[in-house]
Amino acid sequence: MINQYIQAFQRKDLAAIAGLFSEDMVFQDPSFGLIRGRENVLNAYKEIFKNEIVAADIIRQWQKGNLHFLEFSLVLKDPQGKKIVIEGIDL
Repeated sequence: MINQYIQAFQRKDLAAIAGLFSEDMVFQDPSFGLIRGRENVLNAYKEIFKNEIVAADIIRQWQKGNLHFLEFSLVLKDPQGKKIVIEGIDL
């Protein structure tokens, strides 16, 4: 599942990402804050995907049953050319 998520994210494939998220998911992001619900989270991803993905690195990943952990570093470039670095953990 983690690899499917990574590949979908790198392709900016919202439909594939939506298929991996539950309807009642919760997303915590430093820019967007706490977001509840798949559709609301996908709207945040649409905003993220307006930027160019320069690098997406997986630092660590772990899976046990339905629990997935992914520590990452993401480097984006916004439409004005400004570099954005996001480091975080997806569960």
